[in-house]
Amino acid sequence: WDIIAERLGFMLVFGDLVWIPFTFSIQAYNHLPGISLLSAYLVSTSIFLKIFTLMLSA
Repeated sequence: WDIIAERLGFMLVFGDLVWIPFTFSIQAYNHLPGISLLSAYLVSTSIFLKIFTLMLSA
């Protein structure tokens, strides 16, 4: 009933079926063997930013 009466339920189901697999497949593409899309500089910068933001929020 929520999916039909309230459009929020439809959006949640649609997002789970469409957007979640699409988003995770983009991230998993970087882990394929033989394909190196990210340089060591970008990886180290993203790790630093992740740790920095975690420390700011703690």
